[in-house]
Amino acid sequence: SGLAPEQVKQALFGFEPDGSYLCARYSSGQIGTPRFRREFLGRLGLKDSLLARRKFEKDFCDVFAFNWPVVGLWQSLRRSGATLTAVTNVEEIRYHWLCRMGVMDLFDHALASFSERLLKPSEEFMVRALDRSGCAAEEAVFIDDVPAYLEPAAKLGIKTHCYTGFEGLLEFLAGLGVDLS
Repeated sequence: SGLAPEQVKQALFGFEPDGSYLCARYSSGQIGTPRFRREFLGRLGLKDSLLARRKFEKDFCDVFAFNWPVVGLWQSLRRSGATLTAVTNVEEIRYHWLCRMGVMDLFDHALASFSERLLKPSEEFMVRALDRSGCAAEEAVFIDDVPAYLEPAAKLGIKTHCYTGFEGLLEFLAGLGVDLS
C-alpha cells in the first residue's frame, strides 16, 4: 500500500467516531469477512481484487507459529482424558487459517469470538466455554497470555494462569495436581 506500519495499524485498530474499531467489529462478528476485507483494503487505498485478497489473507493470517512444547502438553492431557476447549478472540478468516494449520484439532471444543459474537474478557464467554466443555467452574482451568482476560474466569471460580512461558505453565498445572507424566 505504501503506507507506514503505524498507518496500517491505525487502519485496523484506530478508534472510529462511535468508539469501535474495524478489527474489533470483525473479531466480534459484527461484520463479516467480505466487508472487513473491503473496508481494510479501502483504508489502505487498495482495490479489492483476487490478487489483493490472496495477499491480504496471507499477510493478515500468517502470524501464527506452533509452540511445540505446549502442543505436546495439550496432546498428552487429551490422551489422559482432559477436555480442552479453545476460547479465542480470533476473526473468521484467521480461525479458518488456524483450522488449516491443524491448531483447532488440538481441542475438543472451540469458541471463537466471531461466531459467539463476544470478545474476551467476557464472563458470558467463560460461561459458554464451561457449558460446551461440560464441566463446573471449580473443575476448570483457564490459561491466557493477557492478564485482563483472566478476570471473568476467576470471578466464576475457574482456576486461572497467565501464560508467560512453558515452565511456569508446568509449575501451575503441577501445583493443581495435574499428572504431567
